[in-house]
Amino acid sequence: MSALTVAGITLTACGSAEPQAKKVSASDNAGTVAAAASTRAKIYEFTTKKKQGYFYTTNRNEAEQAKKKYKFTPTNRNLGYVSTKRFKGALTLYRLRYKTRSAYLVTLSAKERDKLVASKRFVYEGVLGYTSKGKGAGKFQIWRVSKNGWRAVNTAQAKALMKQGWKLDGPLGYVWKKA
Repeated sequence: MSALTVAGITLTACGSAEPQAKKVSASDNAGTVAAAASTRAKIYEFTTKKKQGYFYTTNRNEAEQAKKKYKFTPTNRNLGYVSTKRFKGALTLYRLRYKTRSAYLVTLSAKERDKLVASKRFVYEGVLGYTSKGKGAGKFQIWRVSKNGWRAVNTAQAKALMKQGWKLDGPLGYVWKKA
């Protein structure tokens, strides 16, 4: 599995073209950075009912519904913030739901997303958000790991889980520490 065949969350319709990032001139860059900060959303992580897997969302209403209606338990781990708008150089983070148990997978790979959906074992639920290719001030990297399920984690958590037998699937990009 290559580094981009790692995580799997996409909230766009399968096969549909995703919007292209708007080209930004150097003079517009400061405004773009400020605008990007205003379009960031927190990544919420939950354990699903009976701890069958993990669920991820950036939508506050969906997070509340996960707790109240589906009885998912918030992990209260800090997975950072993703952009809700595509930007130049953005990585698209896709979300898929496993059909046979309450578990979700996130990925950066449209190829992996399409292959898993074609297997009929997963349902594509759309784009979770957009991460950055590069590190920088106020960012940290997240990863996907797997062991009888999938989980998005930061670097320290990935190292700890690998010592417990989890497999490192690959990077999910860099996320922001703050909104």
